[in-house]
Amino acid sequence: MMRYFFIGILIPLLVACGSERPFFEGNQAIEDGVWKTEDQPRFELDIQDTISLCHFFINIRHAGNYPYNNLYLFLHTGFPNGRSSKDTIELLLAHPDGRWKGKGTGNLLENRYMVKYARRFPIKGAYQFKIEHAMREEELPGIDNIGFRLDFANKGKK
Repeated sequence: MMRYFFIGILIPLLVACGSERPFFEGNQAIEDGVWKTEDQPRFELDIQDTISLCHFFINIRHAGNYPYNNLYLFLHTGFPNGRSSKDTIELLLAHPDGRWKGKGTGNLLENRYMVKYARRFPIKGAYQFKIEHAMREEELPGIDNIGFRLDFANKGKK
């Protein structure tokens, strides 16, 4: 009897947790915590669903010694038909009073920013996303990790 009770509780819990998984998530470490202009993390995925809406996110992990309160990025998108697009994005990493917005322990702070809301992929095929820092310095200290994430706009979709 007790076994059925646990199965009845665990299965719905596992199904509910599974619906929170991203459609895609990739993160890349930045060597020595210094993001160079020529270092452009790439994320490739094959898209077959052109109907569902997706939210696009950028993940940033930075150290407390990052010298700025913001971060400008270029998000390059390569489409299956050979076309490409480039979006300029500003991420605010600190509040106006200087407190960091990220969550974390110790010296590392993690942030996730939605950069595109409820978008459809226009065509099926292989997409490439490339993230380039767009700050004036060629070497940007204090950046530990860059990531790209896609979530379905309706969380129940798998």
